[in-house]
Amino acid sequence: MGADGRSTCVRRADGTYVHRLGAELAPRIFFFAFLASWQDAMVEHFVSHYASLGIDLVARSNLTLHAIGGENAAAERRCARFLRAQGIPFARTASYSSAAKAQLANAYIRSLPPDALLMYPDLD
Repeated sequence: MGADGRSTCVRRADGTYVHRLGAELAPRIFFFAFLASWQDAMVEHFVSHYASLGIDLVARSNLTLHAIGGENAAAERRCARFLRAQGIPFARTASYSSAAKAQLANAYIRSLPPDALLMYPDLD
């Protein structure tokens, strides 16, 4: 445990280390991301990484999959199947713009408790 009780350093099976959020901080962390669902392998890595840090993506996340279909449909299905298998809720959209993403992020922020901390990484 870190000296402040907010994180721990954990050694992974591959010998690398990752800092995990401690019990004091983890419940305050919420997560927002807009995902390019045709990048299914990257989405799986991305989600697994943030979960390994101790972020509860099942209970405290807002994910939107940008799904455009066509030649990307199979990868998009794999992406959605992975998220469902993890129990992670998500929405889908066929369109993307920075303005739409900002609107979704701001609406999510307004729904959070006053002491919440938002993690807003970029994968789209």
